[in-house]
Amino acid sequence: MRADDLRERHTRDELDAIGGLFGFPPPRQHYQAADVYACLPGMQERSVHEATRALALYAASPPDQRSFGDEAGARTVLALTQVRAGQPAAAHDTLRPVLALDLPRRVTEVMGGVNRVADALRDPRVAQDPAARDLREEVEWFAQRPASALAS
Repeated sequence: MRADDLRERHTRDELDAIGGLFGFPPPRQHYQAADVYACLPGMQERSVHEATRALALYAASPPDQRSFGDEAGARTVLALTQVRAGQPAAAHDTLRPVLALDLPRRVTEVMGGVNRVADALRDPRVAQDPAARDLREEVEWFAQRPASALAS
């Protein structure tokens, strides 16, 4: 796509100090693209492609260049598109590492992505699927845990 072409041809200059999407590392650029495509009608395949690419790039990155929040974000976007495609079991496999995050890593952005998946799991087209019900219960438990931990 055009963004890929522009990314490949980009040469750094003084304006890069300002920042912006092209200043992000490639895995984050692909995660952000996946999130946008997930919101656009008819672009689910492209969203899956971008999220999968982001996760592959993060997996190949040295630990100091990885971002647990962005990786979780890419996973939640991928799981969201899987649920919308009627694949809640695949979404569960995708979300498993996110649902294993410890309390300090359950930041607002991560919880927002998980909540988007929870909302999609309530769609009547998948809500009665046993895999969707199981995932919804696990997501709800995950989402309640930070609040209960703060109360104690």
